[in-house]
Amino acid sequence: MTSSAARHLATIPMWAALMLLLLGLERPILELEKFWIFENRVSMWSGMISLFDEGELLLGTVVLVFAVVFPICKNLLVLAILYGVRLTRRHADNILHWLALLGKWSMLDVFIVAILVTSVKLGALAQAHTGPGLYFFLVSVLLTNSVSTWLDWKHPFIDRSGGRDA
Repeated sequence: MTSSAARHLATIPMWAALMLLLLGLERPILELEKFWIFENRVSMWSGMISLFDEGELLLGTVVLVFAVVFPICKNLLVLAILYGVRLTRRHADNILHWLALLGKWSMLDVFIVAILVTSVKLGALAQAHTGPGLYFFLVSVLLTNSVSTWLDWKHPFIDRSGGRDA
């Protein structure tokens, strides 16, 4: 497979990751049933808005940056690299290094732990069920990290002269 074909093939999971990320932000990540009467569905987006509405500016900002802005920027940056934005190998290496480094700060692990703690602590007061948004978000993160890791290992389309292959 040529490097151009590999580059174009890698755009498919990245577009899927971006779509799944947007769905994951909008769809419920947690469905709470309290006393078998009240039901509440919380999406990543509605939870973040609630944090800001309740005056939790620091926590709302952390969720905004690490669960919304950073994943969207990471997807768009990887897509730009895949579509052949002219980069020297050094620039591509730097971008991929920072993506990998910042990716370690993604909120996925904290997010899943928070859901588990919430569902365990609610116990008899309420039942918590994971919603589809959690799975969309999870698959998006896995796809994005897989492609960016592949880029970090291979750089199949970036040459040393600063351009991209044809």
